[in-house]
Amino acid sequence: MRLQNTVALHADEATASFASRLAAANGLPSIAELLMDAELSMAEFLKGDQETIKTLAALGGVTFADLTRQAFVPSGVSTYRCMGQQFGMYNLLRGRSRICPACFRGDAGPKLTPDTMLRAYGRILWALASARVCPVHKMVLVSAPEDTVQHEFLDTWSLWLPEIGEGDLDHLVVEGGLYEEHVARWLTGDLPDGWASNFPIDALGAACEMLGISQVYGKNATLGGLTEAELAVATSAGFQLLDAGPIEITTYFERLRCDPGKPQDRPQARYGRIYDWLKRGVGDGFELEPL
Repeated sequence: MRLQNTVALHADEATASFASRLAAANGLPSIAELLMDAELSMAEFLKGDQETIKTLAALGGVTFADLTRQAFVPSGVSTYRCMGQQFGMYNLLRGRSRICPACFRGDAGPKLTPDTMLRAYGRILWALASARVCPVHKMVLVSAPEDTVQHEFLDTWSLWLPEIGEGDLDHLVVEGGLYEEHVARWLTGDLPDGWASNFPIDALGAACEMLGISQVYGKNATLGGLTEAELAVATSAGFQLLDAGPIEITTYFERLRCDPGKPQDRPQARYGRIYDWLKRGVGDGFELEPL
């Protein structure tokens, strides 16, 4: 049942990326075509259907356990499970394909062609909405310049090989990457030290964004008003503060409280967007109870 041409499943690779590369290695244009040939459906694959993943593992010559662990499998009404971690639906970019251009070039080798790009693969980390920079190369994670078919890693990027190869998509952010480094270690089972380890990965990302935006761009700055590079810097700053622990966080909150303002200013004016976020927004969730 194993296909004639197979590809390696990397330890940090998303299952959808593996399926896309396996299809391409066997001359098929998409995951859907690969599954159809095996009398399976894309809908069942996206639901994390066990029989579908088991068949895909057999076709690709990899273990069912590894392929299941590296898939984003629905675990509730709006949650998914991957690598033993649970993620909220709104904290994932399922279907969208992002890359670090430097990682892509490193995977494919010195000559970037349709054949060598089979070696490039999509990292699990790149599917997390709060991950915005590569922890290895400090480059902004980029989406394809134009919309393409969802979940198809190779089909998405085959049109952009010249731009990737020539560095047109490169954007270095040396101040970023602390949150992403933490997540990369966590996904490999290496639980880092620091207070940040008290939070689930996706909730941690949201907290780092909010704290960092306030620190770097002002307490009333909004996520939607910043570029991906600016958000990468903010997330890294927020992670540094959060990882330092309660004393450092309380000191920052005290600074906001004591900043010059009107005597009649209430908490919303003193703390800015952090106040609404912790009082009525995502920050009020049980995942962020320590904060």
